[in-house]
Amino acid sequence: MPPANATPEQVTEYKSTLQSMAHSALGIVALKTGDDATAENELKLSTSLNVTQPDPYLWYHLALAQDHQKKYPEALVSINHALQVMGGNADLGDLAKGEQKRLLTLTGGNAPSAPK
Repeated sequence: MPPANATPEQVTEYKSTLQSMAHSALGIVALKTGDDATAENELKLSTSLNVTQPDPYLWYHLALAQDHQKKYPEALVSINHALQVMGGNADLGDLAKGEQKRLLTLTGGNAPSAPK
């Protein structure tokens, strides 16, 4: 139950955040169990619901799911987006940069320019 003074926009944002978290959890479980297609679908849903504060971890894991399916151009777009919204997270930054380097090699540097 939202607080009595919550605006409709705040309620919508809260619901969207909860839905994003649920899809993220389902996507990570699918990724960890080798169901990369389901992971990609769930993580795409999660990133589409999480637009006000993009989560670099979601984009990184989406890139991994796409990479595992040999969707290298799409994975490169996702990893580039993760790096754009990274902030100062050095540990994730190192992982993402390593993945980006691998994907650049696999694609010859060719990838669509906008995240999905």
